[in-house]
Amino acid sequence: MKLNQFLFDDLEEDLLNVIRHKRVAVVGAGPSLSNLSHIEEEVIVAADGASRFLEAHVRVPDIVVTDLDGIVKPNRSPIYVVHAHGDNMDKLERLLELKKVVGTCQVANTGRAKLYGGFTDGDRAVLLSLVGGASSVRLYAMDLDSNLIGMYSKPYFQADVPINLRKKIKLGIAKEVIYLINNKVSLADSLT
Repeated sequence: MKLNQFLFDDLEEDLLNVIRHKRVAVVGAGPSLSNLSHIEEEVIVAADGASRFLEAHVRVPDIVVTDLDGIVKPNRSPIYVVHAHGDNMDKLERLLELKKVVGTCQVANTGRAKLYGGFTDGDRAVLLSLVGGASSVRLYAMDLDSNLIGMYSKPYFQADVPINLRKKIKLGIAKEVIYLINNKVSLADSLT
């Protein structure tokens, strides 16, 4: 089963039009997410499970970047930017529930799947925003140095959990990706 089987329309231009020339907030599922109550930016791009918190406490995000491991019941409003990999092939059928899906890949464009860069949902969301021509990108709850995994990272977490080595390595790579492009990204130093 391949991602392209579930991508019926090429929505890349629609996706990029949401971002182009807009102030974008990229919201991660880090432990500080629970403190977030307001976002000033025009467009919200959620990293996977952060979308659950945003829908309940802030507003439905415009775009959700996901590998399908943090979402319980997808909302039909956002554009979903879905990354398929060996660990989530069994979840791809869930894409049939969604109206607006753009697929991503990690090596080269294949069919309707597009390469925006990134290693995790969070840094992929940042790179997508930059590639999409956002006028600015501000990060919220991208707690890349935390020793905890945020409770919204996985639907079965009931609270923040201690970070494991694999997740720490992944977040370290995401941090490197983001800091390599940090002259274009403004890190949110306080959550309001």
